[in-house]
Amino acid sequence: MNASEEKTALPPATGPDMAGRYWVQLTPDMARAHPKGRPGVVLYMIAAWFLVLGVMQSFVLGGLFGLIVTLIYALLALMLAIGAPWARVIAIVFCIMGMGAPAGILFAGPDGGALLAEMFVMLAIVLLNVFIIFHLFDGERPNLVYSHRYRSYRAEDAADRESGNV
Repeated sequence: MNASEEKTALPPATGPDMAGRYWVQLTPDMARAHPKGRPGVVLYMIAAWFLVLGVMQSFVLGGLFGLIVTLIYALLALMLAIGAPWARVIAIVFCIMGMGAPAGILFAGPDGGALLAEMFVMLAIVLLNVFIIFHLFDGERPNLVYSHRYRSYRAEDAADRESGNV
């Protein structure tokens, strides 16, 4: 192997995680050099969603506290858009926390005073948050952008062949 091949050689896949998936860890520079190493349309839409949530909560909360909450959501949206490593974890936590009130309204149902239209909106918010959580946690682009890793399907296939699961 010559010097140029050593620079472009990828590190080996890590062992399986809790779900049995194999990952190849990259340096941040290698991840950003990959075509999927920058946020795409879906990640920008998720960042815009957090910005919209912040603005909506400023109207609901009002005053200085509403402004602070809006700035926190705006900072999260900016972190997601530029690919800051901690943005993914913070966004997942915000999604989990943000499902509390809508889920409570859904479980209370019409007997709790919620209108049917409100319940559909709350269901949409809960489903959107679930999609965001799964996309940020398991999507290939978010893992490459925020965790600097990608799935190794070759290692998974090899492990399946060795165990006889093919």
